[in-house]
Amino acid sequence: MSSSNYAIAALPSVRCKPSYEKLCKALQSLEIQPNNWSGEDEPGSTSLKSTNDYLLSIISSDLAWFDTEQTAATVSEQRDRVWDLAGKRMSERCGRSGKLYPQFFVSWPWIFSIP
Repeated sequence: MSSSNYAIAALPSVRCKPSYEKLCKALQSLEIQPNNWSGEDEPGSTSLKSTNDYLLSIISSDLAWFDTEQTAATVSEQRDRVWDLAGKRMSERCGRSGKLYPQFFVSWPWIFSIP
């Protein structure tokens, strides 16, 4: 198993029905970090395909096991939060911003003054 596949395999599988906290922590760990100035990949960096497959498995899941943990309103908020985080992690890896300058587009303030 390659190191990139191992990094994804170490994250909680949707089939194991992880808790809300575990899923949020896993999704936050996939956030794209600023480029390393040394030109080396960060340890634990993952392949785009395996990461997107993992994120799609979360987005496509109904997260039905959350029903047993909390009240209906809280469950809805938790599901929305997990789906939102998974969508953000996927969008960080998509299109021009994902391939060319991922951190530039994510962190740039995009505020312009027009005289």
